[in-house]
Amino acid sequence: MNEVEIMNTGLINFSPDGRNKNAVIREMTEMLKSDGRISDTSAFYANVLEREGISSTDTGIGVAIPHGKGSFVERSSVVICRFDKGLVWDREPVKAVFLLAVDDDEDGLAHLELIAKVSTMLMDDDFLELLFTASSEKILFNEIKKRLEEEE
Repeated sequence: MNEVEIMNTGLINFSPDGRNKNAVIREMTEMLKSDGRISDTSAFYANVLEREGISSTDTGIGVAIPHGKGSFVERSSVVICRFDKGLVWDREPVKAVFLLAVDDDEDGLAHLELIAKVSTMLMDDDFLELLFTASSEKILFNEIKKRLEEEE
């Protein structure tokens, strides 16, 4: 998996339409489909909701990290949505959601590696501040790209 190619500015949205967890996951799934990163929106969406049903992906720091994995994922990717007023995820509001899509052909641990990379960024207070306050999707994308390139 090439971490630098897991996203682009078109996969970051600071003004999503969704106003609840399922609607946001649906909207983010559509973003993946529009960018050619998944082949089957229904299968991916169902997979993400199934995983959400197993355990909450709310990190407790204002960010949720739902994820899906399967043959319907064409290219491992990350989609980010941010909410200025917060969005109730399970019980607590989140200000950002990172939706991970992992190709089934990737190494069996690829989704865990991707979650670890995202989690590492989220443990950095400076990154969290930027995530919640960046004035544009491009600024956030450039910071993520820089951090991923530093890891290579």
